[in-house]
Amino acid sequence: MVRLLLLSLGFLISANCFSQRLVEPLSPPPHDPNDTINRENEILTFVEQMPEFLEGGEQGLRYFLSMNIRYPENAKEIGAEGTVYIEYNVLKDGTLNDFKLLRGVNGAPDLDKEAIRVVKLTSGKWKPGKQNGKPVNVRMILPVRFKRQ
Repeated sequence: MVRLLLLSLGFLISANCFSQRLVEPLSPPPHDPNDTINRENEILTFVEQMPEFLEGGEQGLRYFLSMNIRYPENAKEIGAEGTVYIEYNVLKDGTLNDFKLLRGVNGAPDLDKEAIRVVKLTSGKWKPGKQNGKPVNVRMILPVRFKRQ
């Protein structure tokens, strides 16, 4: 009797799983006029055409950094070297904002400050990134290497 009950219960469950149901298709959510504003100010990470330094591209950026970096005296005295990683946004107009230190050189906060200072000098000297042919805001990470010579 118990087996018959379990067997019939199993049959009902499996029959219910395989039955067809009519489901109405989901309609798209109503258009929010503020959504286009948010999308226009959105910060992207990867785009079809990444931002480019106007004065010679990547090579020009390296040259610019090397000509404008002033090795801090404190860092020289302690022999500090290493790479500082700065995160920032390249905006649609080629300016930069929202600078963040991702990783600095241990024991040499002056190197971190100098890296941020010199990256800020590049603001306004960028060709903005593009997505679908339109300028967009792009989040970038730049390694700035400090090596004593």
